[in-house]
Amino acid sequence: MLISGLFFDISILILTALLNLVFLVINIYKVDLFLDNMNKKGHEHSNWIEAVFALIVGFLIVISVPQLKTYFDQLVGAIFAGIILGLIVAIIIFVVWWILNKEGYSL
Repeated sequence: MLISGLFFDISILILTALLNLVFLVINIYKVDLFLDNMNKKGHEHSNWIEAVFALIVGFLIVISVPQLKTYFDQLVGAIFAGIILGLIVAIIIFVVWWILNKEGYSL
């Protein structure tokens, strides 16, 4: 029972690794096509399609690997925290500027 469960876990890990490898190869190929098409004229629409496909495949790779998903979640959290902190600082600066401007001072 333990051996069959262990075999099942290992086979799932191997299949996941192979799937990730396939996604990685497709992603590299699509990015290469995207860069090649950027050098040619008249392929504006295909450039957007290539870029969106590469982003989707890259996102699927990140979601399929648990360690990358953890790093991705931390990165997204840090980005949103930075945006919120930046907005708070911008609001404080705007309020201070508005009060000083109302009193006749200028920054």
